Amino acid sequence: MFVRLPVLTVLACVLLAGSGGNAQQVEHLSPREAKLLAQTAHTSVDFEKLADYFHAQSLRFQKRAADEEIIMRREAEHMSGTKYPSSYETAHRLHDYYRQRAQDAAANAAAYERRSQASGAATASR
Repeated sequence: MFVRLPVLTVLACVLLAGSGGNAQQVEHLSPREAKLLAQTAHTSVDFEKLADYFHAQSLRFQKRAADEEIIMRREAEHMSGTKYPSSYETAHRLHDYYRQRAQDAAANAAAYERRSQASGAATASR
């Protein structure tokens, strides 16, 4: 617990410092609202909101993956082998899952950023 607290504090500070103002504005979007916005988005502003939502989601999953990596390393040192799945295996699977979800969210954010730029360019040319 004591080893985890400083690492989590540092991660929280890094995430808050690097998350800019847009991620804080988009935090209020629920998954349902984001899905609805994805279905109805037509303007560059809509696509920017979606990109910001997925950036924030990617950061949340990166943090969860980092938390699971800490647990995984701790459990690797103290593996008993009496229980299946072990705490290490559970943490390893969750780490991989959160890392994949973070990558997927980052890819979605990049796609919506490209759509936002394309939509903004199309609007500017009219």
